Amino acid sequence: MSEIRKSGKVFYIKLPNNTKAYLLFNIKENVMEILETYTPPEYRGRGIASKILKHALEFAKEKNLKVRPICSYSIHFFIKHPEYRELLVEELKNCDLRKLFEQRLSEERAKRKR
Repeated sequence: MSEIRKSGKVFYIKLPNNTKAYLLFNIKENVMEILETYTPPEYRGRGIASKILKHALEFAKEKNLKVRPICSYSIHFFIKHPEYRELLVEELKNCDLRKLFEQRLSEERAKRKR
């Protein structure tokens, strides 16, 4: 697997067959919003998205940014990795992330059906 690269508002890893796994983000008022993560189906389950997300969180830490996970994967990551919670925006630090995850996952599934 190749290294993680950044281009504009995307962190990505080049994969074989000219494909990419990526994380799309936006920065507003010192907050990094994690908008979308994507790994091609044939490469899922290998920790690629987690590796990219950890890289993005290190970037946020270096830039003194707080993080607002928006996509379901990024919310789930914070559930599984409480050691990163100090990076969250204040209103999410003590909220029920599982409820937020379920809500977001439901919205994403509904959007895909359209």
